[in-house]
Amino acid sequence: MTKCTSCFILLASLYAAVVAAQEPEQKLTMPGPEIQNLMLGKWSIKVHYPSSEKPNGDTGQGTETWRPGPGGRSVIEEYREKNSKGEVEGLGLAWWDKDAQGQRFVWCESDLPSGCYVSKAVAKWEGENLVWKEEQEVGGAKTAYAETFREITPGSFVQELQEGENLQNLRTTAMITASRIKTQAIMTSDAPVSDTEFRTAMSQRHQAMIDGDEAVVDRLTAKEYAQTDILGHVQDKSAWMAEYFRPLAALIKAGKFRWERYDERDVRIVMLGETAVVTGELTMKGTGAKFTQGKWEEAPARSIEGTLRFTRVWIKRDEAWLLVALHNSAPLGVQTSRP
Repeated sequence: MTKCTSCFILLASLYAAVVAAQEPEQKLTMPGPEIQNLMLGKWSIKVHYPSSEKPNGDTGQGTETWRPGPGGRSVIEEYREKNSKGEVEGLGLAWWDKDAQGQRFVWCESDLPSGCYVSKAVAKWEGENLVWKEEQEVGGAKTAYAETFREITPGSFVQELQEGENLQNLRTTAMITASRIKTQAIMTSDAPVSDTEFRTAMSQRHQAMIDGDEAVVDRLTAKEYAQTDILGHVQDKSAWMAEYFRPLAALIKAGKFRWERYDERDVRIVMLGETAVVTGELTMKGTGAKFTQGKWEEAPARSIEGTLRFTRVWIKRDEAWLLVALHNSAPLGVQTSRP
């Protein structure tokens, strides 16, 4: 197997995108359709290499891990594969090239003689498929390469790698099928569809909290919602929206406050039929406001930061997942300081 085939695998780095279903805090902000946010996270891959030497070709297996770069304007991929010829390790970085109106990338791999390769052409979206095509010349010989990501869902995708003498005559050199690896979760439900729908709802609400999107937060919060904050203050949905979220959302939308960090980790999910219990840790840091006695106030020269432990209870009602209860604790407190 030649590893400018690996140049293709790098394109996986371009294509990072679920959270969506798996890691709610992650989001790409580079231009592209919303579907690109279905592939962030960790994936188990199976690789099939068509070969004239073996009737059924050759195979490999491994993992791909994709995460957003700074500000979500780029995406980073880590690739590991084992096949009959040994082990392959790779690292890719892809970013939006404004002038070329596509995603350019650099790929570094253990089997690549030059160590790293920077793409000349960019990958572009064609509907819901991401496509990269490029002709290269090495030692006077020209070779064309192509790579396509398709059939993208929250739990799987297909990646086809091709090469040939020119872009009009390409043959498949590798076919990769990926399945999402579910981590940090205990699944006691036998309804994977509900799990996917739940994770999507959880992701949407997380992003809406960052963006100050009142409509989405309201839609995904049950009318019976009850919250206990770090001071032991209990609020129902109406009070929480009026006293906490709506004032914060107004500051965010006015550009007076922004979250610099709003990351969840150690997330553990227990699915109990149409109820989900989620525990984890939220690390946050924001600039432009202060939070005193349960209320937000504009404060341009102040920042707020802290780490919360949370317990959340979600229910499924009328085919929709809704957050019905939340309890926060902050063992080290929440600090307000000057940036």
